[in-house]
Amino acid sequence: MRGKVWIASALILSGCAATGGKVEDLTPEMRLQRAKTWIKEGRYERAIGELQELLTRFPGAEWAPEARFFLGEAYYRSGDYASAVSEYGQVVEQYGLSPWAERAQFKIAMSYLRQSLPPTLDQEETRKALEAFRRFLEDYPDSPLAGEARRHVRECLDKLAEKLYRIGKVYLKLGHPEAAKIYFRDLLDEYPNSKWTPWAKYELGRIAMERGDLEEARRAFGEVLAGDGDERVKRKAREALKKLEVRG
Repeated sequence: MRGKVWIASALILSGCAATGGKVEDLTPEMRLQRAKTWIKEGRYERAIGELQELLTRFPGAEWAPEARFFLGEAYYRSGDYASAVSEYGQVVEQYGLSPWAERAQFKIAMSYLRQSLPPTLDQEETRKALEAFRRFLEDYPDSPLAGEARRHVRECLDKLAEKLYRIGKVYLKLGHPEAAKIYFRDLLDEYPNSKWTPWAKYELGRIAMERGDLEEARRAFGEVLAGDGDERVKRKAREALKKLEVRG
């Protein structure tokens, strides 16, 4: 008998989902499933309207955390990341003990990351993403998503480091090496494990070599060679050291 009831419910749901159906023919749970189907199909506006109505009419329902999460999903997939952050945030704040809170916290961070601009532009969203991923790792260190969150933390750190590196390079191009040094040293202090760290050390070595501080230049180039930088920057450091040998 239970099998027949389940089949009948499924037929009603699939039929109404396909045709738009009458709301009175569906239970709230069926409407939630229909909204999730619409999200998969890319029909985000319909899903948003359905989920907003469900949450307005049944705010205390057992399935409310799931509905709120998928409302965030509909906004996220449509590219409205600010609204997505708002909805995911409500899941975290109102339903912190729900299993949906973990995924919502991760998607808050992803929403900020999606808004992150190239390194040459403002990095406010990158900083927000970094903070959100760190909070996620603090709250859910054993999550299946923890590995991905750590990768994104490194991505954010590298991007912020690249911002400082590029500013330093601009000052070098403009003929202001002392100003450039400030940004390269800030990079070393704030992001010591970034992939841009050896590049900043190389540029500091060049600045030292230009002003005649050969010992400081050797030290900087030596640190580049001793570190984990890619082969391009190491090749540059080797070439610079050869020039220093010639100069004595």
